[in-house]
Amino acid sequence: MTKAGARLFLHAGFATAALLLFAAASSRAETLDQFYEKAKLEKTLVFYSGGPAAPHENRAKEFMQKYPGIAVSVNRRLQQRAE
Repeated sequence: MTKAGARLFLHAGFATAALLLFAAASSRAETLDQFYEKAKLEKTLVFYSGGPAAPHENRAKEFMQKYPGIAVSVNRRLQQRAE
C-alpha cells in the first residue's frame, strides 16, 4: 500500500469511527426535560457519601428545590469494610 493509500485508509477509518460514535450518542441522547420526567417516575435518589453530613444534606435540599418530585436520601458510610 502506498503512503497516499494508507493515509486515505486511515482518514476513512477515523471518519467511520466518528460517524458511528455520533450515531450511537445521538440515538441515546435525551433532553434534560425527558431525563427529569423519567427520574420523577423513580421518585427517590439515594446518595451514598462519607465525611461530614452537612454539605451533602445541603446539596440534597438544593437538588430537591430545583427538581421537585424527586426525594433525595443521603446515606453516610463512616467506614468501608472489605469482606
